[in-house]
Amino acid sequence: MNTTETQWLDDVEQDMWRAWLYSGFSAISVIDEDLKTTGMDLFEYHTLVQASENPDGISVGQIANAVIASPQRMTQRIKAMEKRGLISVTEDPEDRRVRLVTITEEGLSRLVSAAPTHVTSVRKTVFAGLDQDEVAVLAKLSKKIFLSSRAAA
Repeated sequence: MNTTETQWLDDVEQDMWRAWLYSGFSAISVIDEDLKTTGMDLFEYHTLVQASENPDGISVGQIANAVIASPQRMTQRIKAMEKRGLISVTEDPEDRRVRLVTITEEGLSRLVSAAPTHVTSVRKTVFAGLDQDEVAVLAKLSKKIFLSSRAAA
């Protein structure tokens, strides 16, 4: 496509895009740094959340989709977390090609221990300046953006 056909962002769209992008980068960076004080990063935290919400096991692919990670990165991180005793990985008895992840007692203990740091960080970086109506609107808009981005992927 040449530049004469490109539909450039107008000033309002450009302002919204940059505000959304920078706020996301900033919040993720702060939350990740806060979680590191607990011995895990945001990626590991959300991987453990996914595993804890699926006590019968969740596939590596499903976790990768939930945390928006490439299969290669997910495989590396899963191996490291398994080595640290946070999760266990087994073969799916119904499909031997699929590996199922379950949270271990150690992983659950670490998740429960890190949860107060996570929620405090989320509250200070995302919710501190918003009232309940703004939170509701932001949730609705964020879901729309998420669905649109997943459809475009």
